[in-house]
Amino acid sequence: MDIAVDNDQITIELSNLEKILSFHPSFKISVSQITEISNTLLPPIWKEIRAPGIAFPGIKTGTYYTSRGKEFWLLRIKDNPVRIELQNNKFKRLILGIKDHEKWLFTIKELRKKVSDNRK
Repeated sequence: MDIAVDNDQITIELSNLEKILSFHPSFKISVSQITEISNTLLPPIWKEIRAPGIAFPGIKTGTYYTSRGKEFWLLRIKDNPVRIELQNNKFKRLILGIKDHEKWLFTIKELRKKVSDNRK
């Protein structure tokens, strides 16, 4: 997975394998849609429907419907998670395993702050 920032757009480019496993293309998200970004996961929910996606021991990928809303997961057990809460998007949240997760947490938080300051 590669991430790129262009003005107020974040592009999350999935590898071909990630696209196959998650049954989903890459993402383009406006920074204004991000309400929160964190490296913590929400508590697990027992009731969820995976459609479509794949779950093996150690990997969870695809679209999940939960009582918290529609979620996209692309996370391996060894990955450091990044949780991106969204509004005005078909997904309520993205849970991703991102290399250099601390860098991206900082970058996206700073970008959100910049976009918010420009609106004032």
